[in-house]
Amino acid sequence: MENIIDWELWGIPLHPLLVHATVVLIPLAALMLGVSAVWPAAARKLTFLTPLVAAVACGFALVTHTSGEWLEERVRETAAVERHASDAGVMNAVAIALLLVAVLLWAWQTIVRRRIRDRAMLVRAVDIVLGIIAVLMAIGAIVAVVIVGHSGAAATWG
Repeated sequence: MENIIDWELWGIPLHPLLVHATVVLIPLAALMLGVSAVWPAAARKLTFLTPLVAAVACGFALVTHTSGEWLEERVRETAAVERHASDAGVMNAVAIALLLVAVLLWAWQTIVRRRIRDRAMLVRAVDIVLGIIAVLMAIGAIVAVVIVGHSGAAATWG
């Protein structure tokens, strides 16, 4: 499908600029998610901010990917560029999963958990399971950013 947007600003591709936002926002959302999952006081302070930052990060990841596809059509095709494009596709899935886990954890902590607090064993079990999922998701998101960033740097400078 043809991109309808010209992903340039003053003749310079926007992709590197968008990458910077994604590289900051995905790890930030991941850290907020991990902290919210294991530290109840932080979860109360961060409340809706964690899924909000995850949503903005996800949006930037998707837009960055689209701008990267546009740029890929305009640069010389190399194995490094193909590797980066493949890694970036995985990053989209990671960003969406990060957002979903952030929303799920927020909904559990702010809505559902309060309604069933009298079922202590169930609450504790869900806290543990969601905590593990959230921490693993946070680690995975940060690792994915490093992998995609490395392959992008190799494609650019290698």
